[in-house]
Amino acid sequence: MDNLYILSKYLDVVNKRCRDLVKHLNDSGAAGVYDVYTLHDYAVSHGNEITVGDLNYKFHGIGCSVYEGGTEICSWDFCGSNVWCALVDPFKIANTLRHEEEFQAISSDDCRIVCETLASEGVLEKKSVGYSVCFVKLNSKELTFPQNYNEIKAVYHGIEKVIPRSVMTDRFIRKSKRVYSRIEEMDMNTELHFLLSGKETGIVLYNPAYYEAGAVNTAQKNKLFDVLT
Repeated sequence: MDNLYILSKYLDVVNKRCRDLVKHLNDSGAAGVYDVYTLHDYAVSHGNEITVGDLNYKFHGIGCSVYEGGTEICSWDFCGSNVWCALVDPFKIANTLRHEEEFQAISSDDCRIVCETLASEGVLEKKSVGYSVCFVKLNSKELTFPQNYNEIKAVYHGIEKVIPRSVMTDRFIRKSKRVYSRIEEMDMNTELHFLLSGKETGIVLYNPAYYEAGAVNTAQKNKLFDVLT
């Protein structure tokens, strides 16, 4: 089975678990839970354990495990990034996917080989614990920005920040050649509204996890789009 497919399937399973949990919390009145940070804060305030029907979400360190009837059926690590899963581990991949029908026979050794192979191809990067995901190398597409603008309005969950056009915003655009191809499907993106004399000329989605390193370094070093600071 294709290594990229295995990794993508694992990430999809984790994303669904997190989205289902966030939806349940908001439907139950826990307003304001919408990303990794707000979910973590909510979990801490509830003893790092959240029960939804037959499922029990147990938060620990940088990650979370989901139990059903006392059996762990899914586990992952947030890794400090504002994406549901940015750090993968062979054991956690196997332990999660073997509960999916098409992967019932998958083992930790199988997933270790998957991770080692993808690390050699640059899709994953070996860390002291697990492997970080390079989403652009997992699957990418070309990114096109509006050329006519004099300011950018960054919007994240209703919070706004206006950034005037500058050498640094132009440099960010030049370095943003490719982006994770599924960024539109992902959560926790910041909308970059390009404006010319107050008129919108286009919208581009931004999340540092899904962009090339050079673009991210430019944005973070110059604090371009972090609306929370």
